[in-house]
Amino acid sequence: MRDIFFDIIGQFDESAKTLLVLIDNIGSKRCRRDLINRLHNGNTAGIKTFEQITGIKLAKTQKERSIQLETITKSDYTSRPKQYIPRTPKNEAEYNDIYYKYAKCGKGINPEFVESKGQIWKTNGYDFFIAFNDNNYPATYAITEGKTGYKVASGSTLEETQDIVRDLLNNIHIGKPMDIPFAEMIEKAINKTGISPLYQRKV
Repeated sequence: MRDIFFDIIGQFDESAKTLLVLIDNIGSKRCRRDLINRLHNGNTAGIKTFEQITGIKLAKTQKERSIQLETITKSDYTSRPKQYIPRTPKNEAEYNDIYYKYAKCGKGINPEFVESKGQIWKTNGYDFFIAFNDNNYPATYAITEGKTGYKVASGSTLEETQDIVRDLLNNIHIGKPMDIPFAEMIEKAINKTGISPLYQRKV
């Protein structure tokens, strides 16, 4: 499941694990209802997880999938989950370093540190993590500051995105001087929301 979520959405959070509980308890009316609501068209990682664990191929449309899930029982599951083979993005195999971004994982849920994958980029005494996203859109890059988990830059090319970060380190944002130096912003963020679990282990 972890590999599926990393492959499809680039992150894996604790709330995703509740999907396993719903799949395992599909006989419960409440779990079935929650599972149907959870496996909507936008949740491709959840749909793929269900298919891998149960061995059941789900319908493509929301309506057909909902009808199908209403009739599935646990006895329809295969006895052994199919082994998932992680895919390797084209030319992006190096984006494999674990880091944590500070983000919301769902509607009404407070932001939290979410385990993610990227490539570490050390510069000016900071650890940044570069994430590559390619979900049938033009390739985009996002750079997150390691200790805070805050995304500090995004762009259509790696060079463009790194240049934005270099400007921030020089206390420039969109061509204008910043009100607060970058170092002070990072310190304030850590005091407010805490430090990434990756760095908690180092102190």
